Amino acid sequence: MKKTKFLGWLLFAFAMSFAACTNVKDPDDPTDENKLPFSETFDTSLGKFTAQSVTGDQVWAFDTHKYAMITGYVATVNNANEDWLISPEISLVGQTAAKLSFDHVARYFTDVKNEATVWISENYVAGLPSTATWTKLTTKTFVNAADWTLVSSGEISLTPYAGKKVKIAFKYISTSTKAGTWEIKNFKVEAGEATVEQEPQLTGDGTKTNPYTVADVKLLNPTSTTEAVKTGVWTKGFIVGYYNSNPNPAIVEAVAPFTDDVNIMLAASATETDKTKMLSIQLPAGAVRTALGLKTTPANFGKEILIYGDLLMYNTFPGVKNGSAYWYVATNTGIEPPAAGDFGVPEMTIAELRTQWTGTMKTITDKKKIVGVVITDLVGGNSGSLKNLTIASADNSAGIMVRLLENSTYSLGDKIEIALDGLELNQYGLAVQLNNVPTIKTRRIATDVVVTPKATTITDVRANYATYESRLVTVSGTVTSPNGFWGSASANQNNTLTSGTETLVLYVAKYATFVTQAIPTGVKSVTGIVGQFSTSTVTTYQLIVRNMSDIK
Repeated sequence: MKKTKFLGWLLFAFAMSFAACTNVKDPDDPTDENKLPFSETFDTSLGKFTAQSVTGDQVWAFDTHKYAMITGYVATVNNANEDWLISPEISLVGQTAAKLSFDHVARYFTDVKNEATVWISENYVAGLPSTATWTKLTTKTFVNAADWTLVSSGEISLTPYAGKKVKIAFKYISTSTKAGTWEIKNFKVEAGEATVEQEPQLTGDGTKTNPYTVADVKLLNPTSTTEAVKTGVWTKGFIVGYYNSNPNPAIVEAVAPFTDDVNIMLAASATETDKTKMLSIQLPAGAVRTALGLKTTPANFGKEILIYGDLLMYNTFPGVKNGSAYWYVATNTGIEPPAAGDFGVPEMTIAELRTQWTGTMKTITDKKKIVGVVITDLVGGNSGSLKNLTIASADNSAGIMVRLLENSTYSLGDKIEIALDGLELNQYGLAVQLNNVPTIKTRRIATDVVVTPKATTITDVRANYATYESRLVTVSGTVTSPNGFWGSASANQNNTLTSGTETLVLYVAKYATFVTQAIPTGVKSVTGIVGQFSTSTVTTYQLIVRNMSDIK
């Protein structure tokens, strides 16, 4: 009897002991599933991460190239989004220090610093991020990458959250104007204090007295050929060659004779030969090219200069485009940036300006201005560049092409003034053009001004082209194209407008919004801007259709 009771007591004690071990948890014991080290490679899926879309149709997703990825750029369209990629709960319980790292690449952002960010929360459970409190983590500065090579985030300190349970999120922002792409791989949280890299700092500020250095420009990391990271700034360096893209692979010429004057290469040292340590500098036609071009003036090789322009990618290098001023350091000579336009000067008509063209490039010295109405529709997209405009007098009696140094902010129907003093009168494809016009030389004075097209015939346009160049006309004819559509998304296209035996080319750039629309049948009334693109042997008279409202 005693033996039976004693055995029962032992069994009871064992059961109680087991229950105590399995049901009571020491809050300081990190037995959580996601304790350190925690990692997610994204090799096969998003793993335990969850995607939360706040706005927009695009979401974080696993990519078969083995990373987590998001982009708001779909089928050539930029889409506005706010999307979060959120980790599972990660336990830092029992830790005195912790750190985060990952590999990633960010490209095509407008403001990568604020559109690709990393956050942490102690109280997020599920659903929209707004249901919890999030703190932005301090990371190494993210930059727009030049290619798709993954780079390390560096170690990010999580020590302020040691002893806690947290969730970490990647927050992505895009807009309908520009949508970047962000790829993430090799996410890792581990014990230990982060080793935070000391980031290089800019030494210049872009002024003439404290210009950006070659290292500064590389640090600013321009990756777009059209969107500058800085505009209207000075950069300093030594001329070390000419970039020749014709050979395969391309070369930097460092010995005369040089192939052309259209660019120079800049470096921190006059003896630099490593291409990775160079900037590529565009030399626009005019005073800057004439002064600095190595083909014309090979003695410029090795000289230290300042160049004034916009920081962009050029010839696959970080560099300077739209240069409008230069300065030789040794001789302390050069030209200053163009002064802001003086619009309180007398007006010259567009027709009067056109008469100044005599066949060779001319720098205008008249302290006058022209006034014209923008007849280019950049929204319609039928232009080779956002810097190209055509303006006509309000009565459509004369017109002229305008090549801006920066992308245009002007719309169809804007009435603008252009201060002429110091500008270049030149040609493009044998059409007269005001070339390399700084934005500060222009201003908008009215909007929604309607220019009435001149009703005429193809025969008249061809016979009197000089009268009609850069004006808006309406003619009739039958439209034909090589593919049955107005254009092609992959290449510029020439269609034909025919009336009797006479024809005009209907040029449609690949950027036009109407490239996928079918060519209409029958005789149509077609409105467009008269132009030409000519070589030494062939003259092609063109009509630039702006949008589908021009076809009736």
